[in-house]
Amino acid sequence: MKTFKNKIAVVVFSIAIALSSCTTENLNSDDRDDYTGNWICQETSSQLGSSSYNVTITKSGTDSTAILISNFYNLGSSKSAKAIVNGNSLLINAQLVDNLNVAGSGTLNGTQINLSYTVSAGGTDNVTAVYSK
Repeated sequence: MKTFKNKIAVVVFSIAIALSSCTTENLNSDDRDDYTGNWICQETSSQLGSSSYNVTITKSGTDSTAILISNFYNLGSSKSAKAIVNGNSLLINAQLVDNLNVAGSGTLNGTQINLSYTVSAGGTDNVTAVYSK
């Protein structure tokens, strides 16, 4: 009887060790979480020079892959550009923001987003921006 209890104890202990060593991936993770929040933008524009301003990034309520960048191009907090997130990359598909054609792309690296985009309304402004938290 003692041997049977020892065997059960060993089996239970082995199962406990095996289960505790397993990791579970968060199947509900959302790549957009790393982008959301308030950012300081350091922007360099071919037409306007250098500027610094704040932007806020939120998740789109209608597209599970998109974020909204408010105050994009320093147009005001009520003006947003939509970007599609894929891991550490984002894509700003061609769209109108405050009657300006914008398009570009970027990457997230830790607490920094590097963007490159164009803004067109007659002429084309080539812009690079670094968002920092």
